[in-house]
Amino acid sequence: MHSVRLSLGLLCNIALQAAPVDYAREIAPLLQARCATCHAGKTKASDFSVDDAPAVMRGGKRYGKAVIGGHPETSPLIRLLRGEMQPRMPLGDTLAAADISRIENWIRSLPSEQTSKKSEWQWPYRKPVDPAVPQLKGSAWLRNPVDAFVLEKLEKSNLAPAPEADRRTLARRVYFDLIGLPPSPEEVQAFVDDHRPDSYEKLIDRLLADPRYGERWGRHWLDLVRYGETSGLEGDGAIGNAWRYRDWVIEAFNQDMPYDRFVLAQLAGADENSQSRNNYQPNIQGHVALGFLRLAPWDRSNLVADEVRQNYLAEITATTGSVFLGLSVGCARCHDHKYDPIPQRDYLPHAGILPGHSSGGRQRSLQGPRFQSACRRTDQID
Repeated sequence: MHSVRLSLGLLCNIALQAAPVDYAREIAPLLQARCATCHAGKTKASDFSVDDAPAVMRGGKRYGKAVIGGHPETSPLIRLLRGEMQPRMPLGDTLAAADISRIENWIRSLPSEQTSKKSEWQWPYRKPVDPAVPQLKGSAWLRNPVDAFVLEKLEKSNLAPAPEADRRTLARRVYFDLIGLPPSPEEVQAFVDDHRPDSYEKLIDRLLADPRYGERWGRHWLDLVRYGETSGLEGDGAIGNAWRYRDWVIEAFNQDMPYDRFVLAQLAGADENSQSRNNYQPNIQGHVALGFLRLAPWDRSNLVADEVRQNYLAEITATTGSVFLGLSVGCARCHDHKYDPIPQRDYLPHAGILPGHSSGGRQRSLQGPRFQSACRRTDQID
């Protein structure tokens, strides 16, 4: 009963928020009182004007369209008023939360529209949805739902699918895709002669279980995380055990490690005794994955320790943002990001969660007494 009342209350609240808002009566007086000093057409202080609703929605040159109908959360006007974009408006002051909410309700009541070019960054934050599978008539070419999307695009371009590959060609393609090497003549012939209905699936399974699969696909991850076995820059000293991280990545691919654990291990490490709970990762030292954080360049020729540390920290901050978040976090070190929603004020908190107090990449044994005692304490907690 409580949940029903809560749901009804929520629906009523949404309905009230989406109700039409009288701009002239509720919004115009507020903007005139708080914003017109700098943003009226006659002041010439800014190309953004609050003279009327079309002018407010149009925005200005700096941020483009200020109001995205139906989407207050992505409208630059609201983000400036809330301080999510800089400079916060009104300049040198803040708008009461109730006033901002009133403007949000006005924007929410406007007809929904696509985001502007300036707001296209929003797509990574939208919840994925399962699209409806295209319904195509009379095509024997379809074998799975993905084929329907491919065929729909082909038909829209007046194209037909390519002829099906023969079994010799198919075998070579699969080998190159999964392990990066061509099959032997005997392996090709074995696939050609295998007439079982699931012969293709069995070939895929066998190659996925091949250790060369991790070597083939792990290298793409190593490229992303700027893997190298030296510190780079002028000194370019060797990182003696970098290969251990390389082998950890390869083994993670071969063991089909879940992606969330793959990420967590590289950013925070993992319990050395976790193999009893995580059977996808046997015989791998859980903290080797933290080698990801040591792959950043380290300028051994620079004698200014603080500068070396900050450059190191900036590099791993930028790399962590681009690899794990898909965002150019590094740009916010110097200014509010112009495209991704990352203000400069968020840069240092983001960098602060990373090991900025590095001692320069000193190595520690994972088998020493201190580490073993830490594992025992962890076992007691578990």
